Amino acid sequence: MKKEIEHIELITRVLSGNCTASEKATLDQWIGMSVENQNSFLSYKSTWLLAGSAAPQSNFNVDKAWHKLNMTISCVESEPLVNTLEKKPLYLIHPQFGFYLKRIAAVLVLAFGLFYLFNQKPQPELLTVASAESIDVPAVLPDGSKIYLNHNTSVTYPEAFASGQRLVGFKGEGFFEIAHNPAVPMIIETGNLRVKVLGTTFDLVNYEESNEIVLYLQSGKVLFYSVDPLDGSVAEQLILTPGQMGVYNKVTGSLSKADFVSNNFLAWKSGKLEFVKTPLSDVFEALEKTYGIQVNSTNMHCDNRLLTATYSNETVESIFESIRVIFGINYSIDGEQVVLQ
Repeated sequence: MKKEIEHIELITRVLSGNCTASEKATLDQWIGMSVENQNSFLSYKSTWLLAGSAAPQSNFNVDKAWHKLNMTISCVESEPLVNTLEKKPLYLIHPQFGFYLKRIAAVLVLAFGLFYLFNQKPQPELLTVASAESIDVPAVLPDGSKIYLNHNTSVTYPEAFASGQRLVGFKGEGFFEIAHNPAVPMIIETGNLRVKVLGTTFDLVNYEESNEIVLYLQSGKVLFYSVDPLDGSVAEQLILTPGQMGVYNKVTGSLSKADFVSNNFLAWKSGKLEFVKTPLSDVFEALEKTYGIQVNSTNMHCDNRLLTATYSNETVESIFESIRVIFGINYSIDGEQVVLQ
């Protein structure tokens, strides 16, 4: 509740034009932390505008309420001094009491206005698009950005982006083609991680069962950063350039980056896998990620065997058949389980 009041007070100062540059930056950061924060700010702003130009039929007038509270406070502050401490009101014992009373009054007026607004006007609608059978048809956002969704993936975004920012919620795996807009960054929130971009292409992976969130950057530049789950403040951040991958460890909360040379991470979308003198252990890992299978290679010395091959839209059976021919490794497939013999 304390944090909520602080945010309301901060929004009040910003909307009234009585804030410092630091306070404005703090509010912008808070708005950019989640879609929910953005919607809350829009609701506060709508209430503020409502206070200045309430419709004639409205039962609640914020201006009148605020004026009445100011008059009451002024009357209290103009009371004559008394000689005994026992009769002194609290505002005389504590000179700043009137100042704090005004701040509390502002919060109460705005909070009451928000209650009125929430009961009169629905909040902005959020749209959620889930992955379909075909991965070739992207989800198209209000700004024209495209997101190709892998299986078990969803993206959430508002009907229309607010001015100044584009906020998107995400989970699963998707390939992003972000419409370039240097004046309005896009912020993608997924778990405790945020990705801030202006216009770029990348693959983002965050499945619940995985201990990592991974981003592979193909073009442009992104800010890859984690947030504190308690207060939403930035915990750690990295800048990624094309050919780099960013990794967020969900267990430790740490960020790291490295170069990547293979585009096999996009095989789920392109259907193409390329291996050049690649240890079989790495081959099997790529196949597991691409086809959603589990390869049991217990007691096999896979790192001593290197594969050079290219597969394009091949089935799991055809790939393991080629491995059998090349290395003499027998296999059996039972649903999502592949056992090597």
